[in-house]
Amino acid sequence: MKDRNTDPTIPGGFIKTKVTGSVEPVTAFVVDIYITATLTWLLRKETSGYKS
Repeated sequence: MKDRNTDPTIPGGFIKTKVTGSVEPVTAFVVDIYITATLTWLLRKETSGYKS
């Protein structure tokens, strides 16, 4: 395995870049809310066909 500091294939800007562990959960949360809101809006007038 190559060292990140000496590997010429990795641009210098990426060597010092740190991504926090909270990026993925936050993105997933925002996407889930968007999907829920979109489906709620699209399906608000649809009927299920279920008769009680």
